[in-house]
Amino acid sequence: MADVAFDPTATLQYIEQYANTTGYFTAVQIGEPKGAIEFDMAASIFMESVSVVETTLVSPIELHSVTFRVYRNMLAEPISEAETQVSTAVSEFLKSVFANFTLGSTTRCVDVAGQYGSGVGATWGYIDVSGVMHRVCDIALPVIVDESSSEFAA
Repeated sequence: MADVAFDPTATLQYIEQYANTTGYFTAVQIGEPKGAIEFDMAASIFMESVSVVETTLVSPIELHSVTFRVYRNMLAEPISEAETQVSTAVSEFLKSVFANFTLGSTTRCVDVAGQYGSGVGATWGYIDVSGVMHRVCDIALPVIVDESSSEFAA
């Protein structure tokens, strides 16, 4: 192999663009927020790992493991709807991802059932962002990517 360069930039940008078009989130950004989240429902996208899972004669097939995190200020009104608002946003986002699982670009597909490891999953929790507690859901999005490396020799 020569100069296999993992570059998840296109994957991150496409997920960001896609999430912005769903209408479920007031703000979507690549990378975790460093300051207070000023929106009702926000999301961030960040990488967990990248690996080669298969090779062809011309390029590697990569698995980009992405986390899509949904945030809601747990004290935002109405407080009683914090859980249902996050759950609904997660459910609707996943439905739209499953319906459009190729996402575009060089993405072959979201690895929904985990052909190359763990499939799509979601984990709920709480995170403090700049002194404000948020109800969050981390969605694991494994994305199979064709021809993302700049150069490959078998």
